[in-house]
Amino acid sequence: MLYQEQLEILIRQLQNELHQMHDKFMDEKHNFNKLEIKYNTLKEQLVQENKLLRQIIDTSSNLIFVHDSNNKFVLINQAVAQLYNTSIEKVIGQSNDILGLNELDLLSLSQLKKESVLITQESLVLPTKETRYFEITRYIIAFDNYKNYTLCVCVDMTDDKLLEEKHDSSSKEQAKLREMISNFINITSHEFRTPLTTILSSTELLEQYGKDWTEEKALFHLNRIQSSVQHMVLMLDNLLFLEDNL
Repeated sequence: MLYQEQLEILIRQLQNELHQMHDKFMDEKHNFNKLEIKYNTLKEQLVQENKLLRQIIDTSSNLIFVHDSNNKFVLINQAVAQLYNTSIEKVIGQSNDILGLNELDLLSLSQLKKESVLITQESLVLPTKETRYFEITRYIIAFDNYKNYTLCVCVDMTDDKLLEEKHDSSSKEQAKLREMISNFINITSHEFRTPLTTILSSTELLEQYGKDWTEEKALFHLNRIQSSVQHMVLMLDNLLFLEDNL
């Protein structure tokens, strides 16, 4: 009799524990579903904001692109694709020598690594055999994981160069215009470093570890990306305003 009572007590305890475990499991499942919905919503917002950023970059007539430490393109704007009569998809992952960019000499490369910014004037031969002259601002974006990217903004100076060669009397005004554009691009490129670094690093972290993170940690990185995109949108608006008023 004593043994049966003890057995019944043990069974009731096990049943209570099973009920508690079930209730806890259902609570966790509910919380997970809420987190998954929130994550998918924020992920869709990020996709839409990336589309917006892409649209803004593509409105610039300047050539804008980013390549990694292996000189492989990871980002280009529509102006690059149009100038070379190709598509963005065909250029991504390709070596930057397909655009005919000059290899930096050791002195220039050393300066770029030391100061993180380098402005050069180079000529590019297009597929049509036409030669265009650009002022190229290169800016290094470094990451803690030792991944380095180079942001390049190329301003077409061909018309200015031809005018300068034909009209010596207007050389001072053209030089002043180039200096103003160069200074603005230099400032803009410098300001791009923080938001672009934040976007690239947070995106990589979300892709690799996002599913394992807590909602708070995922939201933190998504909010960083959203804030950086808004900051870049503001800077690009200023750039477009300057282009419209030159």
